[in-house]
Amino acid sequence: MATSKKIKAVICKCKIIDDRVLLLRMKPQKRVPNFNPGQFLHLTLDKYDPCEQWPESRVFSIAISPETRMEKIEIIISKQGKYTNRIFEEIQLGREIWLKLPYGDFTLNDRLGENNIFIAGGTGISPFLSILKSNVSKDQKIRLYYGIKNSRYFVDKNFLLDKINSDFNFKLEVFIENSDDNQYLDGALNIEYIYNQNRTPKSNYFISGPKEMIDTFSNYLLHQRIDEERIIVDSWD
Repeated sequence: MATSKKIKAVICKCKIIDDRVLLLRMKPQKRVPNFNPGQFLHLTLDKYDPCEQWPESRVFSIAISPETRMEKIEIIISKQGKYTNRIFEEIQLGREIWLKLPYGDFTLNDRLGENNIFIAGGTGISPFLSILKSNVSKDQKIRLYYGIKNSRYFVDKNFLLDKINSDFNFKLEVFIENSDDNQYLDGALNIEYIYNQNRTPKSNYFISGPKEMIDTFSNYLLHQRIDEERIIVDSWD
């Protein structure tokens, strides 16, 4: 794993997905260390002085392939508390921010099996976008279950739909709460449905999203006697 480094970056795109979710693209100002798809970074709005401690920051999963890291770094931010509210209020094109990366072990490595189940709740789609855009998942059988509140939250929709058409090993099912579009499943992510769609002892489950969802889904799978090593969660605790 690469040693983490502190990188200055400039905001070059800020796409408001919803009043509580935005996609942030940053242009790094120096070499970015390699990272494994699925890892995360620290972002701070404050100036960083190498002679001082790292400022207050928040962590966000990286949503790009490592191959494009020198041109851009993307993250998806959900407004959750005081600091993310500050990001929404202060972020603007051309602003300099600081990043510290990479971190985390929500990576594929040798964890891919015959049947790989990706479960993403909301902005939990971020690490999966990094994985799916990289060569790591090439020729692997992957089914992604993606849960969002409404159609506006469908991040990187074109990429995901194009991947369905170009990769016969990739399948996608989208759950949209209160949806009236019959091409998607109506309602919240349902772990019982997901499990019944993949009832094989050789399925590996990768789960990313709100902590409550991760805990609930993991406990359900354990109750179904899925081996613990086949349940990989995106946890920053």
